Amino acid sequence: TYESHGWSNHLVPAWILTMWAGFVTLLNISLRWMRGRLLLSILFGAIGGPLAYAAAAGLGAVRLNDDLLSYLTLSFGWAILTPLLLKLAEKFDGYKVAKYV
Repeated sequence: TYESHGWSNHLVPAWILTMWAGFVTLLNISLRWMRGRLLLSILFGAIGGPLAYAAAAGLGAVRLNDDLLSYLTLSFGWAILTPLLLKLAEKFDGYKVAKYV
């Protein structure tokens, strides 16, 4: 549950949309090194995803169930999403180096 909406509880808060926009920019810049490293990207997502939500809960931005199932679900979801997002970022990479003949 998001704690501070700014508008209706049925909509995603603006601050999380902004954070997602920032995260998307990382995929082609600072996380570029993880491309093609499937196991590493799965581990990165499985560990980093739940840690990010735990940190947000510690700051009071979200409220999570403190049971193991919540964190396992987040871990599983991010383990799948991270390699997929990296693959999409590679496909739509606007920073590719042009090859001249």
